[in-house]
Formats: sequence, structure tokens, C-alpha cells
Amino acid sequence: MAKKEKEELFEKETKYCKIIRSVELKDGDELFALEKIYIKALDRYEIRLCLYRDCNDIFRKLIL
Repeated sequence: MAKKEKEELFEKETKYCKIIRSVELKDGDELFALEKIYIKALDRYEIRLCLYRDCNDIFRKLIL
């Protein structure tokens, strides 16, 4: 019997990483988030604290 690989679920994927899980808190026009991410180049998981803002050029631009 062949083993099935566990399919990893993620919220969003970028060139840099996969966002596995995210918790968000909105305060005015700023969005604070605590995210569990998988970094592709380093092949490891990390926790990231970040700040997003809505800008003219892009929706939810990562600031920090």
C-alpha cells in the first residue's frame, strides 16, 4: 500500500513563503497580524508579527 503524503493547507502563497495560519486585529486603517509561515528557501517554519496597511498601489501592503 502506498503512503499518502499529508497535504498541507495554507491561507495564501507568495514567492517567499506560504502563510499557514493568520490571526488579525484591525485598528483603523492598520491591520496587525500574527502569522505562522513556511519559508520556502530555508525549508522551515517561523512565526511572524506584521503590520499591513491599505495603500494606493496595493491592498494590504506588508509594512513590517
